[in-house]
Amino acid sequence: MSESKTVLAGDVGGTNVRLAVFTWDGSKLTPIIEKSYETASYGSMEEILIDVPRWAGEDRIQSVCLGVAGPVKGGRVTLTNVGGWTLTEESISDRIESHPEVTLVNDLEANAFGLGALDPESDLKIVLPGNGGIRPRQNAALIAAGTGLGEAGLIWDGRTHHPNACEGGHTDFAPGEFEFGTELECYLRRKQWEQDSPSGAHISWERVVSGSALPHIYEFFCEIRPEESSPILTDKIREPGANVGMLIDRGARNGDRCCLRTVELFGTYYGAEAGNLALKLGATGGVYIGGGIAPKNWDLIGQAFVAGFLSKGRMSHLLRETPVELITNTNAALLGAAYVAARGKINGIPLP
Repeated sequence: MSESKTVLAGDVGGTNVRLAVFTWDGSKLTPIIEKSYETASYGSMEEILIDVPRWAGEDRIQSVCLGVAGPVKGGRVTLTNVGGWTLTEESISDRIESHPEVTLVNDLEANAFGLGALDPESDLKIVLPGNGGIRPRQNAALIAAGTGLGEAGLIWDGRTHHPNACEGGHTDFAPGEFEFGTELECYLRRKQWEQDSPSGAHISWERVVSGSALPHIYEFFCEIRPEESSPILTDKIREPGANVGMLIDRGARNGDRCCLRTVELFGTYYGAEAGNLALKLGATGGVYIGGGIAPKNWDLIGQAFVAGFLSKGRMSHLLRETPVELITNTNAALLGAAYVAARGKINGIPLP
Protein backbone atom coordinates (compact mmCIF):
# COMPACT_ATOMS: atom_id res chain seq x y z
CA MET A 1 0.00 0.00 0.00
CA SER A 2 1.27 3.49 -0.83
CA GLU A 3 2.27 5.84 1.96
CA SER A 4 -0.48 8.15 3.24
CA LYS A 5 -0.12 11.86 2.53
CA THR A 6 -1.88 15.21 2.66
CA VAL A 7 -2.39 16.97 -0.66
CA LEU A 8 -3.68 20.32 -1.91
CA ALA A 9 -5.85 20.20 -5.03
CA GLY A 10 -7.09 23.12 -7.09
CA ASP A 11 -9.46 23.94 -9.93
CA VAL A 12 -8.27 27.28 -11.35
CA GLY A 13 -10.78 28.76 -13.77
CA GLY A 14 -11.85 32.00 -15.32
CA THR A 15 -14.66 32.56 -12.81
CA ASN A 16 -13.54 30.81 -9.61
CA VAL A 17 -10.47 29.26 -8.02
CA ARG A 18 -11.41 26.30 -5.83
CA LEU A 19 -8.84 24.77 -3.50
CA ALA A 20 -9.22 21.77 -1.22
CA VAL A 21 -7.10 19.68 1.14
CA PHE A 22 -7.41 15.90 0.95
CA THR A 23 -5.77 13.01 2.75
CA TRP A 24 -4.73 9.92 0.80
CA ASP A 25 -4.42 6.58 2.61
CA GLY A 26 -2.95 4.70 -0.32
CA SER A 27 -6.27 3.81 -1.92
CA LYS A 28 -8.83 6.45 -0.99
CA LEU A 29 -9.09 10.25 -1.01
CA THR A 30 -10.82 11.94 1.94
CA PRO A 31 -11.74 15.64 1.68
CA ILE A 32 -10.75 17.74 4.70
CA ILE A 33 -11.52 21.37 3.87
CA GLU A 34 -12.37 23.44 0.78
CA LYS A 35 -12.37 27.14 -0.05
CA SER A 36 -13.43 29.10 -3.13
CA TYR A 37 -12.19 32.46 -4.46
CA GLU A 38 -13.57 34.74 -7.19
CA THR A 39 -10.85 34.88 -9.82
CA ALA A 40 -11.60 38.48 -10.85
CA SER A 41 -10.97 39.68 -7.28
CA TYR A 42 -7.28 38.73 -7.42
CA GLY A 43 -4.38 39.82 -9.57
CA SER A 44 -2.55 36.49 -9.49
CA MET A 45 -2.58 32.99 -8.05
CA GLU A 46 0.15 34.08 -5.65
CA GLU A 47 -2.29 36.50 -3.99
CA ILE A 48 -4.63 33.60 -3.28
CA LEU A 49 -1.84 31.36 -1.99
CA ILE A 50 -1.06 33.97 0.68
CA ASP A 51 -4.42 33.10 2.24
CA VAL A 52 -3.91 29.32 2.17
CA PRO A 53 -2.03 28.92 5.51
CA ARG A 54 -4.96 30.49 7.35
CA TRP A 55 -7.29 27.59 6.58
CA ALA A 56 -5.24 24.76 5.09
CA GLY A 57 -2.31 24.42 7.48
CA GLU A 58 0.16 24.42 4.59
CA ASP A 59 3.11 23.11 6.61
CA ARG A 60 1.55 19.62 6.35
CA ILE A 61 0.92 19.66 2.56
CA GLN A 62 3.14 17.09 0.85
CA SER A 63 2.09 17.50 -2.77
CA VAL A 64 -0.03 19.85 -4.89
CA CYS A 65 -1.86 19.55 -8.18
CA LEU A 66 -3.76 22.40 -9.81
CA GLY A 67 -6.03 21.97 -12.81
CA VAL A 68 -5.72 25.23 -14.73
CA ALA A 69 -7.83 26.60 -17.59
CA GLY A 70 -5.06 26.96 -20.14
CA PRO A 71 -2.41 24.95 -22.02
CA VAL A 72 0.33 23.61 -19.73
CA LYS A 73 3.85 23.47 -21.17
CA GLY A 74 6.97 22.62 -19.18
CA GLY A 75 5.36 23.22 -15.81
CA ARG A 76 4.05 26.64 -16.84
CA VAL A 77 0.58 27.86 -17.84
CA THR A 78 -1.09 31.16 -18.67
CA LEU A 79 -4.84 31.23 -18.15
CA THR A 80 -6.63 31.67 -21.46
CA ASN A 81 -9.51 33.82 -20.19
CA VAL A 82 -7.82 35.69 -17.33
CA GLY A 83 -5.40 38.44 -18.30
CA GLY A 84 -2.01 38.45 -16.59
CA TRP A 85 -2.29 35.12 -14.76
CA THR A 86 0.75 32.90 -15.30
CA LEU A 87 1.50 29.99 -12.97
CA THR A 88 4.64 27.87 -12.69
CA GLU A 89 5.20 24.75 -10.64
CA GLU A 90 8.34 26.25 -9.13
CA SER A 91 6.73 29.52 -8.02
CA ILE A 92 3.79 27.74 -6.39
CA SER A 93 6.09 25.38 -4.48
CA ASP A 94 8.14 28.37 -3.29
CA ARG A 95 4.96 30.02 -1.93
CA ILE A 96 4.06 27.06 0.28
CA GLU A 97 5.98 26.58 3.51
CA SER A 98 6.52 22.84 3.09
CA HIS A 99 7.81 23.32 -0.50
CA PRO A 100 5.82 20.38 -1.82
CA GLU A 101 6.07 18.76 -5.22
CA VAL A 102 3.72 20.66 -7.55
CA THR A 103 2.05 19.45 -10.73
CA LEU A 104 0.13 21.70 -13.10
CA VAL A 105 -2.34 20.09 -15.50
CA ASN A 106 -4.98 21.43 -17.83
CA ASP A 107 -8.33 21.75 -16.05
CA LEU A 108 -10.01 19.29 -18.44
CA GLU A 109 -7.24 16.79 -17.82
CA ALA A 110 -7.93 17.15 -14.09
CA ASN A 111 -11.63 16.73 -14.78
CA ALA A 112 -10.91 13.57 -16.77
CA PHE A 113 -8.86 12.10 -13.89
CA GLY A 114 -11.79 12.91 -11.62
CA LEU A 115 -14.07 10.60 -13.60
CA GLY A 116 -12.44 7.65 -11.87
CA ALA A 117 -13.75 8.87 -8.51
CA LEU A 118 -17.37 9.35 -9.58
CA ASP A 119 -20.32 7.20 -8.56
CA PRO A 120 -22.21 6.23 -11.73
CA GLU A 121 -25.47 6.08 -9.77
CA SER A 122 -25.35 9.54 -8.17
CA ASP A 123 -22.77 11.57 -10.10
CA LEU A 124 -23.77 10.83 -13.71
CA LYS A 125 -26.98 11.24 -15.71
CA ILE A 126 -27.50 9.14 -18.84
CA VAL A 127 -28.17 11.30 -21.90
CA LEU A 128 -27.86 8.60 -24.55
CA PRO A 129 -27.48 4.95 -23.52
CA GLY A 130 -25.53 4.04 -26.64
CA ASN A 131 -25.46 0.49 -27.86
CA GLY A 132 -27.82 -1.16 -25.42
CA GLY A 133 -26.22 0.65 -22.47
CA ILE A 134 -22.97 -1.29 -22.96
CA ARG A 135 -19.82 0.85 -22.62
CA PRO A 136 -17.18 -0.63 -24.93
CA ARG A 137 -13.53 -0.46 -23.90
CA GLN A 138 -12.51 2.18 -26.40
CA ASN A 139 -11.40 5.79 -26.39
CA ALA A 140 -13.70 8.23 -24.60
CA ALA A 141 -14.09 12.02 -24.63
CA LEU A 142 -14.87 14.84 -22.22
CA ILE A 143 -16.28 18.25 -23.15
CA ALA A 144 -17.08 21.01 -20.66
CA ALA A 145 -18.52 24.47 -21.21
CA GLY A 146 -17.91 26.93 -18.39
CA THR A 147 -16.31 30.35 -18.68
CA GLY A 148 -14.56 28.83 -21.71
CA LEU A 149 -14.86 25.54 -23.59
CA GLY A 150 -12.62 22.69 -22.51
CA GLU A 151 -12.05 19.38 -24.26
CA ALA A 152 -10.04 16.26 -23.49
CA GLY A 153 -9.60 12.71 -24.68
CA LEU A 154 -9.38 9.54 -22.64
CA ILE A 155 -7.15 7.18 -24.58
CA TRP A 156 -7.64 3.45 -24.09
CA ASP A 157 -4.34 1.49 -23.99
CA GLY A 158 -5.90 -1.97 -23.71
CA ARG A 159 -6.01 -1.88 -19.89
CA THR A 160 -7.08 1.58 -18.75
CA HIS A 161 -7.81 5.13 -19.92
CA HIS A 162 -5.23 7.92 -20.01
CA PRO A 163 -6.48 11.54 -20.01
CA ASN A 164 -5.09 13.69 -22.77
CA ALA A 165 -5.67 17.47 -22.69
CA CYS A 166 -6.14 19.50 -25.84
CA GLU A 167 -7.25 22.97 -26.94
CA GLY A 168 -10.03 21.79 -29.23
CA GLY A 169 -12.34 24.55 -28.03
CA HIS A 170 -10.18 27.01 -29.96
CA THR A 171 -10.51 25.29 -33.32
CA ASP A 172 -12.52 26.94 -36.10
CA PHE A 173 -16.25 27.18 -35.57
CA ALA A 174 -18.38 25.79 -38.38
CA PRO A 175 -22.05 26.89 -38.55
CA GLY A 176 -23.21 23.73 -40.32
CA GLU A 177 -26.78 23.54 -41.57
CA PHE A 178 -28.42 24.69 -38.35
CA GLU A 179 -30.88 27.57 -38.43
CA PHE A 180 -29.26 30.97 -37.72
CA GLY A 181 -25.77 29.42 -37.82
CA THR A 182 -24.39 31.30 -40.80
CA GLU A 183 -25.93 34.57 -39.62
CA LEU A 184 -24.42 34.08 -36.16
CA GLU A 185 -20.97 33.45 -37.60
CA CYS A 186 -21.18 36.65 -39.69
CA TYR A 187 -22.38 38.60 -36.65
CA LEU A 188 -19.52 37.34 -34.45
CA ARG A 189 -16.96 37.97 -37.18
CA ARG A 190 -18.19 41.54 -37.57
CA LYS A 191 -18.03 42.11 -33.82
CA GLN A 192 -14.47 40.79 -33.73
CA TRP A 193 -13.40 43.26 -36.40
CA GLU A 194 -15.21 46.12 -34.67
CA GLN A 195 -13.33 45.35 -31.46
CA ASP A 196 -10.01 45.29 -33.33
CA SER A 197 -9.26 41.98 -31.69
CA PRO A 198 -5.53 41.11 -31.57
CA SER A 199 -6.48 37.62 -32.77
CA GLY A 200 -8.27 39.03 -35.79
CA ALA A 201 -11.69 37.71 -36.76
CA HIS A 202 -11.05 34.10 -35.77
CA ILE A 203 -14.28 32.53 -34.53
CA SER A 204 -13.61 29.46 -32.43
CA TRP A 205 -16.07 27.01 -30.89
CA GLU A 206 -15.47 28.71 -27.54
CA ARG A 207 -16.98 31.90 -29.01
CA VAL A 208 -20.26 29.99 -29.42
CA VAL A 209 -20.21 27.33 -26.68
CA SER A 210 -19.21 28.88 -23.33
CA GLY A 211 -20.50 31.15 -20.63
CA SER A 212 -18.66 34.05 -22.23
CA ALA A 213 -20.50 33.32 -25.52
CA LEU A 214 -24.02 33.56 -24.09
CA PRO A 215 -24.30 37.38 -24.09
CA HIS A 216 -23.10 37.53 -27.71
CA ILE A 217 -25.68 34.98 -28.86
CA TYR A 218 -28.36 36.87 -26.95
CA GLU A 219 -27.32 40.21 -28.52
CA PHE A 220 -27.37 38.53 -31.93
CA PHE A 221 -31.00 37.51 -31.52
CA CYS A 222 -31.92 40.95 -30.17
CA GLU A 223 -30.42 42.41 -33.36
CA ILE A 224 -32.15 40.11 -35.85
CA ARG A 225 -35.39 39.71 -33.87
CA PRO A 226 -35.83 43.11 -32.12
CA GLU A 227 -39.57 42.58 -31.84
CA GLU A 228 -38.89 39.58 -29.58
CA SER A 229 -36.42 41.29 -27.26
CA SER A 230 -37.15 42.76 -23.83
CA PRO A 231 -35.54 46.21 -23.34
CA ILE A 232 -35.63 45.84 -19.56
CA LEU A 233 -33.89 42.46 -19.62
CA THR A 234 -31.41 43.62 -22.26
CA ASP A 235 -30.43 46.60 -20.09
CA LYS A 236 -29.87 44.26 -17.12
CA ILE A 237 -27.72 41.93 -19.21
CA ARG A 238 -25.59 44.86 -20.38
CA GLU A 239 -24.92 46.15 -16.87
CA PRO A 240 -21.24 45.76 -15.80
CA GLY A 241 -20.80 42.69 -13.63
CA ALA A 242 -24.21 41.26 -14.53
CA ASN A 243 -24.68 37.51 -14.09
CA VAL A 244 -25.60 37.04 -17.74
CA GLY A 245 -26.04 33.29 -17.55
CA MET A 246 -28.49 33.56 -14.68
CA LEU A 247 -30.45 36.36 -16.41
CA ILE A 248 -30.73 34.43 -19.68
CA ASP A 249 -31.69 31.27 -17.80
CA ARG A 250 -34.37 33.15 -15.89
CA GLY A 251 -35.60 34.84 -19.06
CA ALA A 252 -35.86 31.52 -20.89
CA ARG A 253 -37.85 29.98 -18.03
CA ASN A 254 -40.18 32.99 -18.12
CA GLY A 255 -40.76 32.56 -21.85
CA ASP A 256 -38.58 35.39 -23.21
CA ARG A 257 -38.17 34.57 -26.92
CA CYS A 258 -34.62 35.88 -27.34
CA CYS A 259 -33.50 33.96 -24.26
CA LEU A 260 -35.21 30.79 -25.47
CA ARG A 261 -33.56 31.10 -28.88
CA THR A 262 -30.21 31.74 -27.16
CA VAL A 263 -30.26 28.61 -25.01
CA GLU A 264 -31.58 26.45 -27.85
CA LEU A 265 -28.85 27.51 -30.28
CA PHE A 266 -26.24 27.22 -27.53
CA GLY A 267 -27.40 23.67 -26.77
CA THR A 268 -27.43 22.71 -30.44
CA TYR A 269 -23.86 23.80 -30.98
CA TYR A 270 -22.73 22.29 -27.68
CA GLY A 271 -23.99 18.95 -28.93
CA ALA A 272 -22.57 19.48 -32.43
CA GLU A 273 -19.07 20.09 -31.08
CA ALA A 274 -19.38 17.15 -28.68
CA GLY A 275 -20.18 15.00 -31.73
CA ASN A 276 -17.19 16.44 -33.59
CA LEU A 277 -14.91 15.56 -30.67
CA ALA A 278 -16.30 12.03 -30.46
CA LEU A 279 -15.70 11.40 -34.17
CA LYS A 280 -12.16 12.81 -34.12
CA LEU A 281 -11.16 10.71 -31.11
CA GLY A 282 -13.07 7.60 -32.12
CA ALA A 283 -14.71 7.96 -28.70
CA THR A 284 -17.10 5.04 -28.99
CA GLY A 285 -16.29 4.31 -25.33
CA GLY A 286 -18.39 7.28 -24.30
CA VAL A 287 -18.72 11.05 -24.16
CA TYR A 288 -18.89 12.87 -20.83
CA ILE A 289 -20.36 16.36 -20.48
CA GLY A 290 -18.77 18.44 -17.72
CA GLY A 291 -18.57 22.10 -16.78
CA GLY A 292 -20.91 24.27 -14.79
CA ILE A 293 -23.50 25.20 -17.41
CA ALA A 294 -24.99 21.89 -18.52
CA PRO A 295 -26.01 20.40 -15.13
CA LYS A 296 -27.90 23.57 -14.15
CA ASN A 297 -29.63 24.03 -17.50
CA TRP A 298 -30.07 20.54 -18.92
CA ASP A 299 -33.84 20.84 -18.96
CA LEU A 300 -33.42 23.86 -21.28
CA ILE A 301 -30.59 22.66 -23.53
CA GLY A 302 -30.75 18.85 -23.39
CA GLN A 303 -33.04 18.23 -26.35
CA ALA A 304 -31.11 20.66 -28.56
CA PHE A 305 -27.80 19.10 -27.43
CA VAL A 306 -28.87 15.61 -28.51
CA ALA A 307 -30.11 16.89 -31.88
CA GLY A 308 -26.80 18.65 -32.50
CA PHE A 309 -24.79 15.65 -31.34
CA LEU A 310 -26.53 13.26 -33.72
CA SER A 311 -26.46 15.59 -36.76
CA LYS A 312 -23.49 13.94 -38.43
CA GLY A 313 -24.89 12.61 -41.70
CA ARG A 314 -23.49 9.20 -42.55
CA MET A 315 -21.86 8.90 -39.10
CA SER A 316 -25.02 9.60 -37.12
CA HIS A 317 -25.46 5.87 -36.56
CA LEU A 318 -22.04 5.69 -34.87
CA LEU A 319 -22.97 8.46 -32.46
CA ARG A 320 -26.28 6.79 -31.67
CA GLU A 321 -24.25 3.81 -30.48
CA THR A 322 -22.02 6.00 -28.29
CA PRO A 323 -22.94 6.39 -24.59
CA VAL A 324 -23.28 10.03 -23.49
CA GLU A 325 -23.44 11.00 -19.83
CA LEU A 326 -23.80 14.30 -17.98
CA ILE A 327 -21.50 14.85 -14.99
CA THR A 328 -23.62 16.17 -12.13
CA ASN A 329 -20.86 16.18 -9.49
CA THR A 330 -19.32 19.66 -9.53
CA ASN A 331 -16.20 18.41 -7.71
CA ALA A 332 -14.90 16.25 -10.56
CA ALA A 333 -11.97 18.54 -11.41
CA LEU A 334 -10.96 18.91 -7.75
CA LEU A 335 -11.11 15.15 -7.26
CA GLY A 336 -8.99 14.63 -10.36
CA ALA A 337 -6.38 17.14 -9.23
CA ALA A 338 -6.26 15.47 -5.81
CA TYR A 339 -5.84 12.09 -7.50
CA VAL A 340 -2.85 13.36 -9.51
CA ALA A 341 -1.32 15.00 -6.42
CA ALA A 342 -1.62 11.72 -4.53
CA ARG A 343 -0.69 9.18 -7.22
CA GLY A 344 0.69 10.95 -10.25
CA LYS A 345 -0.61 10.64 -13.82
CA ILE A 346 1.11 7.49 -15.01
CA ASN A 347 -1.41 4.83 -13.92
CA GLY A 348 -4.44 6.02 -15.88
CA ILE A 349 -7.99 5.85 -14.52
CA PRO A 350 -10.89 3.39 -14.41
CA LEU A 351 -13.97 4.99 -15.96
CA PRO A 352 -17.26 4.72 -14.02
